[in-house]
Amino acid sequence: MGTVLDPKRSAISRLLHSLLSSKSTVAVLAVLLFLFSTLDFWQWIRSLVAIIKVARMPRKRSIFDVSEIKSRVMPTDLDWLLHMNNSKYLRDLDFGRVDFWGGNGAYEKIRQFKWYFVLGAMSIRYRRELNL
Repeated sequence: MGTVLDPKRSAISRLLHSLLSSKSTVAVLAVLLFLFSTLDFWQWIRSLVAIIKVARMPRKRSIFDVSEIKSRVMPTDLDWLLHMNNSKYLRDLDFGRVDFWGGNGAYEKIRQFKWYFVLGAMSIRYRRELNL
């Protein structure tokens, strides 16, 4: 007996019903829910995207060129005063360093010698607050 499609149900509703009817899909969704709720999983995804982006970008930038990254302030990045958390600023600076060193080709040169980047210290001056 074939499945009867209800014309009143939307295509999205039918897709969700077919996805959630599988036990493996429910297990994958449960694992993803666990990862996103307990870890800062967006950082890992963003790190992977940044590494792939740097690997594919042309190495034509000078060290004097401007390097820009885009970032969003998520609710998990806010402190109790609804300001962006200090650690989020520093994390975005890490992504900026990946973009800068990867874009000008210095990363490959340093890896040829089997060296690593080490950040010994950091000082930051906050110019304005970033709210949600």
